Amino acid sequence: MIMIQIGSREANQLLLCVAKWPREEIIIFLSEMMPCIPLLWYNTDHDTNTTPVMEADTKARLELIAVYRSSLLPSETHEVLPFIDLVSRLAQEHESSCRAVIESGFLDTLVHVCDHCASVFAVVTAVQHAVGILLTCQRDWDVECAPQRLGLVWPRLNPSMPLGETSSKMTQKTPNARKQWWQTNSSIVIIERLSEIAVIMSTQELRSSCEKDMFDLAFDLLIFCDLGNFAELSMSYLVQIIAIGGNLRRTLEHVLTLMPYHNKLDFFYRIIYPLSTCANSHNVSRSG
Repeated sequence: MIMIQIGSREANQLLLCVAKWPREEIIIFLSEMMPCIPLLWYNTDHDTNTTPVMEADTKARLELIAVYRSSLLPSETHEVLPFIDLVSRLAQEHESSCRAVIESGFLDTLVHVCDHCASVFAVVTAVQHAVGILLTCQRDWDVECAPQRLGLVWPRLNPSMPLGETSSKMTQKTPNARKQWWQTNSSIVIIERLSEIAVIMSTQELRSSCEKDMFDLAFDLLIFCDLGNFAELSMSYLVQIIAIGGNLRRTLEHVLTLMPYHNKLDFFYRIIYPLSTCANSHNVSRSG
């Protein structure tokens, strides 16, 4: 239903509703939609290294794209325009919604759109308008926000961080690209990454250095929790992050705000379920 409203440009009520949500919930909503847009240019011929999980996720999103396309007006200049228009209007609602739009990866999506539509005047105009809105709505933000945002997109700042060639190259990838890369590559590179994380977690001066490195570390661990053999070890490192606290835990909290709802649910379930099991076992032993 949501995709139909967006595609047909009948999303006024949806816009009013979403604009009232807390910023974190708007981010979740948009983060679920953003990966759908690149699928407008999806090519099955190039999709040769996917896992069953990725195939299922892509199939579900392609079904949403099909619904979106079926609802487009005959007069629509390009199929991506209704989506850009909706998100741009949401960014104009208030400061919190504008920040949510930026933090959900909208700029990355616009870059992807430009890669495919640089010669489509209507799309280029819509992208320019959207970027203009985002630049305008940032003028009243607190200055303290700037270091945090720059730390997440700037190259690594700590040359002593023990990163191999693979991890060094991945520092320039967006979170979505990073997630897809881990899900489609061999266990060997994941083991190498977990070895790097083990060194970082055991060295206090590395843990407290560059926020970008810590963001990548927390993000990777959350992805690895869904990768079978690496779930238990990855979860143990995440629990260590919570126990260590400070900036490291705050970075994990920030990563979680950018994750889809089901990832958050799975994360807290993995933490709470063992505790509830222990509590039940303790009660049984006492009653016995």
